[in-house]
Amino acid sequence: MDFLSTRRAFAWIKKWWCFLYSHYSLFGAGLLCCLMTSCFTPVNTHFERAASLEKGQIEVMGSAAGNYVINQDRFGTTNLGLRFGYGLNSRTDLKLFYRMQLNDDENLSIQHFAFYPKFSFLSNTLAVQPMLGAYIFGGTGGSEVTFVLSPRVIYSLPISESAELSLSSKLDFFLDGNDNNLWGFNIGSCFFSKNRTSSLRPELGILVLPGETPALWTFGVGYVRILD
Repeated sequence: MDFLSTRRAFAWIKKWWCFLYSHYSLFGAGLLCCLMTSCFTPVNTHFERAASLEKGQIEVMGSAAGNYVINQDRFGTTNLGLRFGYGLNSRTDLKLFYRMQLNDDENLSIQHFAFYPKFSFLSNTLAVQPMLGAYIFGGTGGSEVTFVLSPRVIYSLPISESAELSLSSKLDFFLDGNDNNLWGFNIGSCFFSKNRTSSLRPELGILVLPGETPALWTFGVGYVRILD
């Protein structure tokens, strides 16, 4: 399939994301009003694109995300995030992502830290992101840490001069001996400001346990600012 055919194939997605963009304030507010429970649900949203930062550029992002537990017909946890990135060169970034999961149990705290490089290829249309993360659970009985390795592949496609579409997939390998590794799929967009120093990034995804029924729908939005 050539480039123009691919763009036409995603035309309806572009129209849908443009609707979200024009109503992003309501969309973001909806995320913060999700029903929250004390049950832990893993993160899946990432708000990335295949292109790397320029050398020396700094990226700052704030995000809000939620999920819907499919087999229990309920909303899961909501998380608020903050990410920092630094461009090592035109093909490599380093990122640090912190997320705090909100829940209705005052005695439980859930935090997620992730550190990863991102390597871009093929004129910034394809990227590989080997992420090492940690979930930190805190409560009255003390704290517990679970590490997870989450390699991700990202493909980005321009859909206009000020927007692009990204498709990605990842695998979560929990390093505590748990065999319940998860497979995530995401579709997201990046809507740039005129000078491309800021962008809005809505995203949808699904998280599944291989061989089982889908586990979670995930959704969120990130706001990115680039500092030279």
